Amino acid sequence: MREIVTAQDGTPVAETERRPYRLSGPRRLAATLGSAAVILLLAGVTWLAVQRSRESTGWVRHTYRVTVVLGRTVSDLVDAETGQRGYLLTGDERYLAPYRQGAARFAHDLEALRGLTRDNPRQQARIGQMQRLGTAKLNELSRTIRLYQQGQADASRAVVRSGPGERLM
Repeated sequence: MREIVTAQDGTPVAETERRPYRLSGPRRLAATLGSAAVILLLAGVTWLAVQRSRESTGWVRHTYRVTVVLGRTVSDLVDAETGQRGYLLTGDERYLAPYRQGAARFAHDLEALRGLTRDNPRQQARIGQMQRLGTAKLNELSRTIRLYQQGQADASRAVVRSGPGERLM
């Protein structure tokens, strides 16, 4: 079945009278350049979006690394405290291994945090505060262990019961 083409007044138009629509030279050039401009604009916008996405992904990864090291740093103190308490309860020197490991890792992990946040003065100040509190906690742990090793088990436990370690944590 053939489609019937009509003129604006509704009368049928013979096939021989139909002319294909063609753009004139200047209109063809304008259409081509306009299309090219739109394509270039879309390519530019896409490129910028990809760059921003990459930058955002980089910051997310950085934040994740900082969070992991921060968690490890706190865990170092928890490990040290766990070892100290096990030792004070049992007198078994094997419990001092987690204490020693946690105390040694604490300084290392703090340095890693400093390196990861060197571009952020507020975080550097917080790391300084964390170092002061963590060092005070490690000193408290060390003090109670020394008291126990000097035969003052009751005094060492009294320090733990009095709560300075809990407040520091």
